[in-house]
Amino acid sequence: MFKKILFRYFYIISIMLFVAIMSAVAAIFVAPWLEFSWYNAIFSVLGFSAIIVAFDFGIAIILRLVPFHLYAPPFIPFRPFKNERKFWRKTGIRKWKVIVPDLMKTLKVFDKTNLKHTDDPDYMFKFLCEMGYAEMMHILSAIAGFAVLFVPIGWAVRGAVYIGSPDEVVLSLAQAAVFAVPLAVFNFVLNILPIFVQRYNRPVVLKLYQRAKALEEMKKADGTYEKKKNIDL
Repeated sequence: MFKKILFRYFYIISIMLFVAIMSAVAAIFVAPWLEFSWYNAIFSVLGFSAIIVAFDFGIAIILRLVPFHLYAPPFIPFRPFKNERKFWRKTGIRKWKVIVPDLMKTLKVFDKTNLKHTDDPDYMFKFLCEMGYAEMMHILSAIAGFAVLFVPIGWAVRGAVYIGSPDEVVLSLAQAAVFAVPLAVFNFVLNILPIFVQRYNRPVVLKLYQRAKALEEMKKADGTYEKKKNIDL
C-alpha cells in the first residue's frame, strides 16, 4: 500500500521534500553566510520555485493553442527513430516509468496511461498528438526553468549599473548559485523523465494507429465501414 502511494505521488512528494530541504539549508546555513534573515532565505527558495512553476504552466497553456496535428509524426522531433524503443528499454524504463505522472489525466483532459480504442484511428491519432504535446511541453519547460537565473542576475546588473554596489552584485550572484541553480536543475530532471516515457511509448502507439488506419481503409473498400463520431482535437 505504501509503495503504491509512493509511486503514484512520487513527483509531488519529491518536489515538496526538495523544496523543504532547500528551505532548511537556506535558513540554517546560507542565511548566516549571506547575512540574510532566515525568513528571507526561505522566501528566496519559495519565490524561485514559484517562478519556475509559473514558467511550466505558462508553457503548457501556450502550447495548447498550437494546431494539434503538428504534435504527431511525421513532424520532427515526434518521429520515432530506428531501434529507439530498444534503446530506452536498456535504461530500465519499464521499471521506473510508473513514477512519472500524466498531467493531462490528472486534469481530466486525456488519459495516456491506458489505450482504450486501438481500432479507432481518430482516437489513436489524438493519442499521438497528446504524446507529442507532452514531449514538447516538457522539453521547453526543462529549458525554461533556467530562465529563473535571470532574476538574480538582473539584480546583479542593477547593483552594478544603477546602485554601484559590489556587495549587491556578489549577493545577487550568490543567490543565483545557491538558490536558483539547484531549483533549475531539479526542474530539468523532473521534466526530462516524461520526455523519455513519450519517446519509449511512441513507436507502439504509432504502429497501432497505422494498423487502425489501414483497417479503416479496408472497411471503406469493402463497404462495411461505419463512420464513427470524430474526436475533437
